[in-house]
Amino acid sequence: MLECDQGYPLYEPEPESQEGIRVGDVGLITDDGGFDVLFNVCPPPTNPDELPDDFEMLRSPDILDRAHFQSETRLFSKGVKRTGEPDFRYTCSGPEGGVLELPLGATRFEAKNKATFKRLATRHAENWYRYTNLTKDRDAPNGSLYIVTSCIKCTDWGIAVFDRPSESQDYLRLETGRSNYSWQGSGAYIAKVAPNLGSADSDAAGIPNQCIFLRGYKIMLPEDTWDNITNSQFTGTSSVTVSPTSSSGNKSESPRQGDSSNQGDASQSRTDNSPVFDFGTTGGAQNTCSRTATSARVILSEYSKTPPVRTLILRNFNLYLLF
Repeated sequence: MLECDQGYPLYEPEPESQEGIRVGDVGLITDDGGFDVLFNVCPPPTNPDELPDDFEMLRSPDILDRAHFQSETRLFSKGVKRTGEPDFRYTCSGPEGGVLELPLGATRFEAKNKATFKRLATRHAENWYRYTNLTKDRDAPNGSLYIVTSCIKCTDWGIAVFDRPSESQDYLRLETGRSNYSWQGSGAYIAKVAPNLGSADSDAAGIPNQCIFLRGYKIMLPEDTWDNITNSQFTGTSSVTVSPTSSSGNKSESPRQGDSSNQGDASQSRTDNSPVFDFGTTGGAQNTCSRTATSARVILSEYSKTPPVRTLILRNFNLYLLF
């Protein structure tokens, strides 16, 4: 699905909360293909009591939601073949493959003012990583932290992964009943369906809270700042990286007054001389700004086009959109 620019596919769509993944979530891709939400930067607040230092929430994010996939959408990878209409069956001709069925379609939630998310992530990247590794003990590698700007969610789904080519007699199909779904077939595959399908007793019944695709930005710190955080994990001490030219020792300056560049910024504060961004590169940008040397060199890469550091099972689930 990366090739079709729908976002990064999650192998574990089940939500950690009733609403599921939201625009503004900051977190990590997990080893099993889910998303570990640490906190959210959009109102209304649904955050833990303990938050990163100098935590800042966006004042008025502009979020659009609309129907994205129609009912009975079927997505599958390049090495998977589909036969037999209307009783669709799947086989795998390549070394691996993935299938996603959406019996009731899916809804897309997307931030229209993505630039505000970029600025916020750059201002607070160091504190977010300190919170992730030093406060929450996640042991997250540099470049593994993400801020979500778009997500596609549904109520019902069926996911299957092939880890080898199918034999001639093998097949796989999704049985859809009124109150439950199930995968039927033979051969080597791993398959599952959305939990509590159609349960009227569920508080989230009918709410699209199962996240199947994400978009956003991967956040990477400059090497010297990352080394400082890593050393703090072993020494038990913590210090925030500041500009070598700064005489005050503060992480940031006060917002500029009367600066026309502040117009349209939906965050609660705007620091002096917001840094220039360097997208999609592997080395630190050599930008200089009066805020801090660290924020000027934070690298943001588009989430949908850059695989996360942990790609264990997700590499089997890179899907093409086929109707």
